[in-house]
Amino acid sequence: MGIKLKKILKLTEISHLATVVLSWEDASAIKAEYDSKVVEGSEIQGFRKGKAPLNVCIGKIGRDKYYKDMREYVASKALEEALKGSDISPVVQPKFEFADWEYDGKGRKVRQTIWNSRTDSKPQYDISYQYDSRDQLLNEKYLRYNASTYQMEVVRERTYTYDNGGSLVKKTIKHENLWIEHTFQYSRGYHIVDWDWEIATGTGTPTSGTVAGVAYDANGNLTGHGAITITGSCSIFNLTSVTFTYDRKNR
Repeated sequence: MGIKLKKILKLTEISHLATVVLSWEDASAIKAEYDSKVVEGSEIQGFRKGKAPLNVCIGKIGRDKYYKDMREYVASKALEEALKGSDISPVVQPKFEFADWEYDGKGRKVRQTIWNSRTDSKPQYDISYQYDSRDQLLNEKYLRYNASTYQMEVVRERTYTYDNGGSLVKKTIKHENLWIEHTFQYSRGYHIVDWDWEIATGTGTPTSGTVAGVAYDANGNLTGHGAITITGSCSIFNLTSVTFTYDRKNR
């Protein structure tokens, strides 16, 4: 199988967070194995034991329960395969989260779905992406499943605006009823010379400021930028100051 253990993070002395990547072909093969077990264990009136069609078996089990159990079976088998050769052996049933990606004809990611098997069979988050004719990202939309309304609802959205040269001139982030808007101005060398921001709640008075300390080295590499520190509900938009260093090859 082409199942890979992408990374593993040690959380405590006895718990780890593992990221496992598997191809659609591998996932389909494990799913087929699970489906065979479902059919083999079926006892449905009108059919001999283990001979009922899969869709009939799913109807008896319940579609939501079938998909939830099937995803956990696929995840368990994938994790078991990925951990072979490592010194980690689960002693309790692992908890799983899932992420699916969809791409367009140009290979651009247009959708990401995040599942959490600890909640229900519905996606926890659904993220969509839109691009312009120059393959520049225009919009990211984050939707979250609302168990009360049984709907996916937008909780965060990011929009991007570019100038004719392809430089980002505006970035807007909306989170529920809060928003922040970043605006950028550039020199002829495409260096940021002015980085302003403005925040507000859905009904509040906007607050604005400037990100100080945007700096470049002699080769034109961005070496750092200042922080945005906001109090209150809009503190979710805080930005930490960052510095960058490069090697001789400007990497």
